[in-house]
Amino acid sequence: MSQPIVYDEPYLFKTSSLPIDNKLHRREGISNEQRDIKISQLEQFISDNMIITENEDGGNEAEIITQDNSNVNAKFFYFIGRLNPPHNGHLKALETLVRMANEQYSIPLILLGSGPGGERTMDNPITFETKEQFIDRVLKEKIPGSRYIIQKMTNPAQNIANYIKEGLGLRDESNIKNITITHIAGGKDEDTTKLAFALKSAEKTAREIVPEADIETGVEAIEAETTNSGVAMSATKVRKDAYRTVLNGTGFDGWPEQYKEFYGSNARQIYDEILSPIKGLSNEEIQNYIDNGILPKSVGQKRKK
Repeated sequence: MSQPIVYDEPYLFKTSSLPIDNKLHRREGISNEQRDIKISQLEQFISDNMIITENEDGGNEAEIITQDNSNVNAKFFYFIGRLNPPHNGHLKALETLVRMANEQYSIPLILLGSGPGGERTMDNPITFETKEQFIDRVLKEKIPGSRYIIQKMTNPAQNIANYIKEGLGLRDESNIKNITITHIAGGKDEDTTKLAFALKSAEKTAREIVPEADIETGVEAIEAETTNSGVAMSATKVRKDAYRTVLNGTGFDGWPEQYKEFYGSNARQIYDEILSPIKGLSNEEIQNYIDNGILPKSVGQKRKK
């Protein structure tokens, strides 16, 4: 199995590498001497909790251990979603995931799925590579120096189990007394009951590796943010609004400005990928999807008849 990519900034291990925005953690009015002491303590923690592993190129890369300073608590955080396309509810959940995990010295997993069989349809038009690029760019902008893994989902139960297995496999298992596994869920489309099996798989894996540890699992749902209109942003509406521009002939120019602003430099790429599955479809088929959510048969299926 190939090693997952850990996304970080070149200056990860500087003193600013674990950003903390939470007011509960913010200290104001400390002296320069107190600040220097705290910086020294953080640098010492990072030095004590780095392990060096050999990468595929034969070089070395550093990773922060997913345990606290006592090495008795191992903490894992993950997110599972299709993000077709990503919207502000997804990004709020991912930002919460990364901040929460990094503040507890854990590297979270962002697991990105697609439709059945990986087929790109009007419901699942965005490629993994585009979602990965967009999410990585936004997280780096919002949380400089953060660390996370973005991985393409193949089998969610197995993917999450491997994340736990690899994390625990890099530690001294005999010291671990407590394991916490948290599924961060977000977006109004999120149905955590459908993903409960992945959390059970994670718990089972942890129990097999460290049978004597206390294991706690849970789901933390992040409420979707609303747009200026007071309505939560919807991946379905983003797609349908793109399809409407084909029917009315306005193209990318007619796609609402709020989407272009939200996706920024990735806007045109995401718009084009949303339209990719409708090539060869009639206007009636596109309209039927917009009105009723009915997926047309693929062009390939039609030709076989």
